[in-house]
Amino acid sequence: RDSFYDRQHKELEKDLRRALQNIELEIEQLSYSVLYLTQTAMQQEDALRALAANDRQDLLRLSIHIKRLLKADTVRILNREGVVQADSYRQTLYGQQEGDRPGVRKSLAGQSVKKLESSELGLALTVFSPIDGVHGVAGVIEVVYPLNLKFLAQIQSIHGIKALVYDGDRLQATTFTRAAILQAPGLLDLKERSLQEKKVFFEELSLDGMPYFVASRPVVSGQKTEGAILLAVSHEEIHRTVRLTVFALLGFMVVVGGLATLISLKTASELAEPLNSLVQITEDIANGDLTREVRVDGVGEIRKLGAAFNTMTQKLNLSMTCLLYTSP
Repeated sequence: RDSFYDRQHKELEKDLRRALQNIELEIEQLSYSVLYLTQTAMQQEDALRALAANDRQDLLRLSIHIKRLLKADTVRILNREGVVQADSYRQTLYGQQEGDRPGVRKSLAGQSVKKLESSELGLALTVFSPIDGVHGVAGVIEVVYPLNLKFLAQIQSIHGIKALVYDGDRLQATTFTRAAILQAPGLLDLKERSLQEKKVFFEELSLDGMPYFVASRPVVSGQKTEGAILLAVSHEEIHRTVRLTVFALLGFMVVVGGLATLISLKTASELAEPLNSLVQITEDIANGDLTREVRVDGVGEIRKLGAAFNTMTQKLNLSMTCLLYTSP
């Protein structure tokens, strides 16, 4: 049973590792798609003109258009000084200086940046793309995809696993529906251990009475821990298989034991009946009845004993007859 559990746990761990790797790949592919589409959109002459002229309305319309095109939650356009010119999520950010943000700073230097980080929308994938102008970088476009319930639902539909996202210590989104599961001490301890040691941990946990195998992956940006992604797969099916196997073995043992008992009783009966008959005939012979014979049947050794006893009786009877005829 332990060996069976060990093998199944290794398979579950492989499944969770593959799911984590696939999430990384999906984020990577999404990042490349965002970079390509934003650069294509911003290289249009109207976009560059609006950015150069700080045309707020045109840039806002452009940010909303790119948001719809990319199915993102937020698109923000900044000029070459790192000042927000348009924000599809919060228009009140217009004119805010954000040039000191690492992603904005690197993008203004000509680098494309993608990272998981905490934002006003929670833990999110943020992509910074430089906008190439005639005389170098003309600005930056920032696209934000929060790791929300929609994102987690896609993970669950693809991989068949439950997921939770924590923005720091705050639960941001989950596909679990039971509140008791979210408060399970083992789950929170696993998340905290993963955040503190900044590495992936796997552990078997009982969540609201159900067995789960859980992986906790910290989200680290530089030296800062931004949050955690937890994936959980139920292994109730494993327990059910083990229970069925145990019940099947117990049933097999009962059947085998019953058959062994029946065979033993039958064998004992086959031995006891001729022996009892032999004892009775022996008593009759002892009382002088030399005409009695043992019925030769039963198992091999009993049959031999019966035949030998009959031979002995016949010889004894013959000897007695001879004595009677020769006696004066």
